[in-house]
Amino acid sequence: MTFIVDTMLGKLSRWLRILGYDTIYDPDLTIKQLAEESEKHNAIFLTRRKRLPENLIFRNLIFIPHDRFEDQIKFIVNKFGLSLKDQIFTRCIKCNLKVFQVSKEEVSSIVPERTYEGTSIFFKCPQCNNIYWIGTHYRNTIEKLKRIFPTENL
Repeated sequence: MTFIVDTMLGKLSRWLRILGYDTIYDPDLTIKQLAEESEKHNAIFLTRRKRLPENLIFRNLIFIPHDRFEDQIKFIVNKFGLSLKDQIFTRCIKCNLKVFQVSKEEVSSIVPERTYEGTSIFFKCPQCNNIYWIGTHYRNTIEKLKRIFPTENL
């Protein structure tokens, strides 16, 4: 499942990526370009816009009726029955590409010394070379998801 997210939903796009879902978000694309990308990738187009140009065709258009991010992510997760844990942290939140595991030695000169000493598993984005690991950001994200989805076992 691929999502195309318009500029009004940038935070939602990051969280869909955190959950591991293919999410195209580029604030520089016009609404016409977003429509073309949606068609090209057979993607679900997510928007908060109440008016869209009449000459554009969106086959899979979903209007997000909520202002608050927490309500937006709940809406999407419930609407599509998305898993909260099967793919979590498998994508780069910047590039949207799947990250891959790298050796600890490979990141020794990149990550902070304290992180290097206390962490054994690292992941890397093949495009931007961002390094990820299970640390405070991971734990804070899980805690936030637990607050949003209190009945989920994360």
